[in-house]
Amino acid sequence: MVELKADDDLPLPLQTLDYWARVRQLHREGELARQGHFPGVPLAEDDPLLLLAAPALHIHPANETVLRYFAPAVEWKLVALDEHCRQPYREMLRKRTGIR
Repeated sequence: MVELKADDDLPLPLQTLDYWARVRQLHREGELARQGHFPGVPLAEDDPLLLLAAPALHIHPANETVLRYFAPAVEWKLVALDEHCRQPYREMLRKRTGIR
């Protein structure tokens, strides 16, 4: 799952963690398939990857601190994009958990 923001957003990590927990629960219960999401695509049993992306100059400095407090089971990646992220993007920086 991907959360893309265009401006500084302090609640970004917690907002995406909320989405992550909901998607994980729906997947574990088989609801994603029952509701017709991703037809014909077998879904992995792994928990979802939480991917946070924003223009490099608009990542709130506290986001990385908050991400460090997530449980180790929550695999995340924080990707800083160049300022023209609406066009084919270019990564400027990538940070992630130590999992996988």
